[in-house]
Amino acid sequence: MTDIRFWTCLLFLALTACSHPLEPGDSQNAVFQDGIVYTLTLNKTTYTVRDTLSGTFSVVNQSVIIRSFAFSNVQQYGYRLRDQGGLVCMDGPNIVNPALSSFELGPGQRRAYDLHLLLRNHAGTWMIPGRYTFEIFLSDGNYPSVSVQITIL
Repeated sequence: MTDIRFWTCLLFLALTACSHPLEPGDSQNAVFQDGIVYTLTLNKTTYTVRDTLSGTFSVVNQSVIIRSFAFSNVQQYGYRLRDQGGLVCMDGPNIVNPALSSFELGPGQRRAYDLHLLLRNHAGTWMIPGRYTFEIFLSDGNYPSVSVQITIL
């Protein structure tokens, strides 16, 4: 029985030990760091110019200890939309009023953020058609970013 648990744990770690490479059309990507899995799941990867980018960013504690996350803002995640040349075309959050916030995750616990973002920059201009990389991350600290390729038609 111990051998089965050992091999099951080893297989799980091998499958989640790093981010998996993105394939065109993948609407999900995950990064594993320090016992935490950061996952970005988008509803789709092809959008029209006036669509809303929708999905979920989740943080799951797969370690055996309680993990604390502290932020200098109530907005606990940030995001960037980069064009093929790496230029940031859209980003957030716009911090208006800084305020401390935090959360803790016990072993196996999950924190999820629903995403509903208009594909417009801060000037209100819609993104032009093309291929982009959408990346998201916890806003304070040394947390990894998770990215998914999208196309705007």
